[in-house]
Amino acid sequence: GVDVFFVVSGYLITRSIIFDLKHGQFSILDFYNRRARRILPSLLVVVFFSIISGYFFMPPTSYKDLAESSVAALFFVSNFHFQAEVDYFDTIAELKPLLHTWSLAIEEQFYLVIPILVLLSKRIRTFTIFIGFVFVAALVLFLVSSEEQSKLFFFPQYRVWELAVGSLCSLIEYRHSNILGRFKSPKIAYLGMLGVSSSLLLFNSVDWPSSLAVIPVFGTFLILFNTDKIIFLRNGLLTFFGKRSYSFYLVHFPIISFSYYIIGTSLNVFQTLL
Repeated sequence: GVDVFFVVSGYLITRSIIFDLKHGQFSILDFYNRRARRILPSLLVVVFFSIISGYFFMPPTSYKDLAESSVAALFFVSNFHFQAEVDYFDTIAELKPLLHTWSLAIEEQFYLVIPILVLLSKRIRTFTIFIGFVFVAALVLFLVSSEEQSKLFFFPQYRVWELAVGSLCSLIEYRHSNILGRFKSPKIAYLGMLGVSSSLLLFNSVDWPSSLAVIPVFGTFLILFNTDKIIFLRNGLLTFFGKRSYSFYLVHFPIISFSYYIIGTSLNVFQTLL
């Protein structure tokens, strides 16, 4: 899911940047202002209620950890914080309500670099070259790295290629829409969906992330490039959840985590959905 999220995030943000560049209104201050208005209000609410809930339901040691992770989350460095102390797939990880903010941290770290590349580029063509270089370099680093699994999972240099894939999708779509439009097809979109769904069905036993991450990542690329060919993606129910996906993402892990402290066990699927 996170691999898909990074690609979609890179796509949407780059599309926004292209719009601003096209209309000559790109500004670093405006870029960060919009990011802050988009990200911070909901994040602050979740952190606040996690701290309040933790006061009543968490033992002192765990509450201290929550306070530290809250600061890390608000400064978008929680990926480094959690890498230093926990295995994401260890059962104890579910006792850390803000663990999921690591992916938000990586996203924002990537967006610290993007405006600088835009200013250095001055033109969309040069910006595309820069992003292409970031993609190739980061993907090679990810594939050849011998780092421990937790660093591959949490560190931005091993994840940025996924965000760059989304960025490239948006840039290619803008610069070569007439040429690539000939290759758009529902079949290609469904091939992408197969790539994403296969990761859910086949790769659960694999230490993640692995080189197999390229399958859901490029599957997402194919879907994004062909969204206008997939009618059911415009379904009202899907768009309802899509528009609120950030909020759902922020609250899901604290709910799962505090259930352990309150009832002493994990929630089943039905309870989690409620």
